[in-house]
Amino acid sequence: MKSKIRNFKITDPIIQSILILVFIVFLLNSMPHKIIYFVWLVWQFVSVYVHKGFKKATMLKEQRNIFLGVAIGYVLVHVVVSLFVPEVKFEDNIASGHISIPVYSNLLLAIGLSISFWYYVICIREIRRILDKNHHLDF
Repeated sequence: MKSKIRNFKITDPIIQSILILVFIVFLLNSMPHKIIYFVWLVWQFVSVYVHKGFKKATMLKEQRNIFLGVAIGYVLVHVVVSLFVPEVKFEDNIASGHISIPVYSNLLLAIGLSISFWYYVICIREIRRILDKNHHLDF
């Protein structure tokens, strides 16, 4: 059972890394990057719930619980703002034409990316602990 847990803990940030790279590629190529971000966030929710099933309580498990509360709050705020708050756009004329940048959507995406990156760092720290623990056992 321990090896299955360890395998998931190592696979989890690898999957997140792939989703981050796909998100960046989509963002840079003006493709629908918000869909990839949504998939990444859903994966993180799945990851938190899988980790909740592991019996050993650690400091990182507590951080995951805090992440879950913050992420749920973020999703609720995102839904409310998206449905009920009219979008404000920053508009300007530049040499190559007219630009229009949605303010609230980009702000919410930036906040969401920060929250998701925080969870990614939690997962990376866990891999580091696993590798350090295995390294100490080898000597």
